[in-house]
Amino acid sequence: FVMRLGWTEIILIVVLVIILFGHNKIPGMMKNLAEGLNVFKKEVKKTEPVEEKKKKPQKLLLTWIVEEPKVYPKIKKYISPEDFTEDLYKKVAEKLFADLEEGNVNPASIVSLFTDEEEQREVAGLFNTKLVEISTKQEQEKAFHDIVLAVKRNSYEYFSSRLGTDVSALNQVIEGKKALEELSKTHISLD
Repeated sequence: FVMRLGWTEIILIVVLVIILFGHNKIPGMMKNLAEGLNVFKKEVKKTEPVEEKKKKPQKLLLTWIVEEPKVYPKIKKYISPEDFTEDLYKKVAEKLFADLEEGNVNPASIVSLFTDEEEQREVAGLFNTKLVEISTKQEQEKAFHDIVLAVKRNSYEYFSSRLGTDVSALNQVIEGKKALEELSKTHISLD
């Protein structure tokens, strides 16, 4: 049942609070309550789910490659569609990388691969997202390197966690680890 409070009940509650706590303590209690709610709101906004943290570099990398296809040849040695652990992004990477190998990128054809409206919207978002402007070339190269490294590291962790007794998975993890180590020492030029 839902209890509705009328003016009489509200006045009675206010009078009881004043009697119990005294009129001097009420502003301090309200201030503490407001501060507690603000801290709670900040923490809720700060904590990004782990899955979102793993999706973000994958999304950024796909967006960057679509905006600047010239970077693809520089990373294809390190990144493959298998490194995209989100199924949707993996499918996008498969088509995008195949298109890049043929020398043509057609975002509309990639969007049309998906029949689900929500998936189409998310894929279209990859192609309509604008990367944050970074002022210097050195900062751009570092940002790009960090994104590529994050995608590779996530891929390595993903396959490592699913290892089991599968020999091919073990080989994939070993290759991923080698590529991750090499990539961490590599400078990727955006020229």
